Amino acid sequence: MHSHGEFAIGVTLSGVQSFQCRGGKHHSTPGRIMIINPDEAHNGQAGVDSGFSYRMMYVPQALMQSVTAELWGNPSRECYFPAKLHHSEAFAQRLCGITTVLTDPYSSALTVQSLLMDTLAVLALKYGEVRKTPEKIQPDCKIVQDAMAIIRDNPAQDINLKELSGLFNRSPYSFLRLFRKTTGFPPHRYQIQCRLNKAKKSIARGDSLVDAALESGFCDQSHLNRRFRQAYGITPGQYRHSLVCS
Repeated sequence: MHSHGEFAIGVTLSGVQSFQCRGGKHHSTPGRIMIINPDEAHNGQAGVDSGFSYRMMYVPQALMQSVTAELWGNPSRECYFPAKLHHSEAFAQRLCGITTVLTDPYSSALTVQSLLMDTLAVLALKYGEVRKTPEKIQPDCKIVQDAMAIIRDNPAQDINLKELSGLFNRSPYSFLRLFRKTTGFPPHRYQIQCRLNKAKKSIARGDSLVDAALESGFCDQSHLNRRFRQAYGITPGQYRHSLVCS
């Protein structure tokens, strides 16, 4: 199980793509659209022996927010997609088309940005809604939120479970259970996610892949490559090449 800081929006091209998210198991077949909200714990694997293929976009929350602020006339309203799977062959083809444009080095920035904005607007209107105001945070959830903030603020820090749990007067095992129950994954998974987010920011800033890896807490560039590919399906180098909308 893991999560992303962005909206994960994709289309299954072949086979069966199975994943768990928000306590349910889902199976995406060719032509189906998958949407996973930021920070939602999920996994992914083949649903059949022959495997699967897919295309996926990771849309920053700020970009989606800028689109929905215009649609809903309120910049403070957050977009949320309640359903994980949708079936629309026409829109699935549209998403495949935009991913092709995004990865085409000959596409102009104006073309990419125009098509992307228009696609996200249709997506939000068709499948999205305004995120409901969260209920009052319970004490146990506050502990996990504070722990996540500590990891997020300094993802390269080599903090261990005993040190982290001690900050909240919890035993390591008690804290581990609470964190996993609240988020759906253990704290080290969240730390990897935060390190990847930091590495992405470094790459977008123009840092070398070696520097991005070391500054984010990875052992070396190979370590970053392996984790990055596991999380996003592409290498850091391919990610750097795709930064056409930044």
